[in-house]
Amino acid sequence: MKWIDVPWGKEKTDKAFKSIIKKNTDEVADYLLWVIKSKQTESSVGVIGLSKLDSDNNKRDIGIMLLPSFQGKGGAVEIMITILDYAFKDLSLEQITCKIHKKHIACIRLAEKLGFKIRNYHEDWILWEKSYE
Repeated sequence: MKWIDVPWGKEKTDKAFKSIIKKNTDEVADYLLWVIKSKQTESSVGVIGLSKLDSDNNKRDIGIMLLPSFQGKGGAVEIMITILDYAFKDLSLEQITCKIHKKHIACIRLAEKLGFKIRNYHEDWILWEKSYE
């Protein structure tokens, strides 16, 4: 799974979004990916995914990307809660991690809101983790 650094503009986000959708319809991936659809229009507005399973530690990384017009409206919290619940209860994962650029304040707030804890810092990145409760 690719990690996005600082928040992107509309053009870069649209291009990445289309690339992710195409790649995951053309190839068999070893990670799990869901398209996020608008409740009002049923149009695709983002993607959320879990990386390849780290079977030694029974964990996966999580990542989410929403089109700019759907950011900041609380949808990411609802979607993340659903996928975290699925990951812990249905996939029986013990831990989920995420890597967030230190300048991506919205994602940092999302991780904090969802109960992720900081595991360590890298130059420009913060590694967060959440264990099954």
